[in-house]
Amino acid sequence: MTLPHEEIGSFFTFKSPDNLSLHRFTAEEQVLTSLMDELLGKNRSAELFELDVLLKGIRSFYHLGNHPKRTRNKWNLVCEAAILEEVFRRIRQLYCSLFGIQDLDAFVSFVEKKFRISLEYLMHLEEGKRGWSIQDWIKSFGVIINEMELLNGALARLERVSYREFIALGDHFLLEVIRNPYIYPLVRRSFRVQLHRMVFPRISNLIHSMADREKKYYVGVNLLQAFKILRTVDILQCGPEDSEKISYFLVVHIRSEVEIFLSLLDSPVPSPHSQELKDTLVKVYDLILANVNTKKGKSKEFEKAKALLTRTIRKIVIGLLQTVDPNFREEELFPQYKDELTLQRELYDKLLENEEFLNKTFQEPPPSKELKEALLCSLKNFEAQVLLHLPLRFWERFYRLYFALSQTTHRFQMASLGKEVQGYLKEVRESLASGCVT
Repeated sequence: MTLPHEEIGSFFTFKSPDNLSLHRFTAEEQVLTSLMDELLGKNRSAELFELDVLLKGIRSFYHLGNHPKRTRNKWNLVCEAAILEEVFRRIRQLYCSLFGIQDLDAFVSFVEKKFRISLEYLMHLEEGKRGWSIQDWIKSFGVIINEMELLNGALARLERVSYREFIALGDHFLLEVIRNPYIYPLVRRSFRVQLHRMVFPRISNLIHSMADREKKYYVGVNLLQAFKILRTVDILQCGPEDSEKISYFLVVHIRSEVEIFLSLLDSPVPSPHSQELKDTLVKVYDLILANVNTKKGKSKEFEKAKALLTRTIRKIVIGLLQTVDPNFREEELFPQYKDELTLQRELYDKLLENEEFLNKTFQEPPPSKELKEALLCSLKNFEAQVLLHLPLRFWERFYRLYFALSQTTHRFQMASLGKEVQGYLKEVRESLASGCVT
């Protein structure tokens, strides 16, 4: 089948393995596709994409392996319940706005259902579902969303939420997803032409011109996954408390999407990009966002994670495109993209500024309190300006030094740690100078 260049994403959507589990929903998907096309015609693509991400992210969120590293209150999931309460609130807002559901209608349906619960009523309700339209199913799922917001809010007000309680509620929601013939295909399918089409003509032309169908599929499906991750990362808003909850939820889902990306990259043979992406996961989820729920100023941590994920995924995208066209320029796709040489020079200059600051500090050492503040300030600047772009091997030593400095009150120990910081910065500078970094 020949596809127009702007529809090249359809090639990969149709070949998706999702089709194997969704063949029973062909009729429902046709109706769903028409509804989505109608929404896209009304310029609702951003809202529809966000709703798609949040609904898919629920399953990712209940898999605790996707969460950032956590050592404090490891098995008390009150914070997670509060996050889900805010997420379901946002889902409800998007859902009602997109599908024209009034909150009052959903509430009336909810009350009616609860006051009429009986075995006979529920049996008639299940039998009646056979004749339901898509609007009926959509409204019914709106009630479930309301229930999940309510129940997670109740859990969030407890002192402790166990793993079993947390997972039980997740199972309830996912079961409702499976029961809904229109919501299940929406959540289950990895790619949709309407939401994940190739929007860059240059890329579409490149892929369309590839004669090797296996390589075409490999490059194309990886690019689709990469752009889906980048678009999800763009949704991250680093601001008020409520948006921080959404940001936490999104980074959990992004990890799940990155793991899928890794499996695609390594099929059929390991990709040279895999290790860098794995290192990025360690940096983001085991270091930057470790115990993030217990920290103040979470927005800064999410900004770091966003910057690091964006740069790594963009770098892989460029690498994939250059396997098709070695002359492909980064600036064609990402105008603000910095090549490795330019980045190295900038990092080198910033590193010199940090070293100069430290050298001045040690020429006339201030009192212990001021010395500690000066050292921590230097390390914070280094983290924000340089560390994010360095290989993983430089990270562990940095955080060890930072933690030791933040905990000590002894002046001589501060001075000793300061000398170690100077040695560490010198080592990084020499690596930058030799081109062994980034």
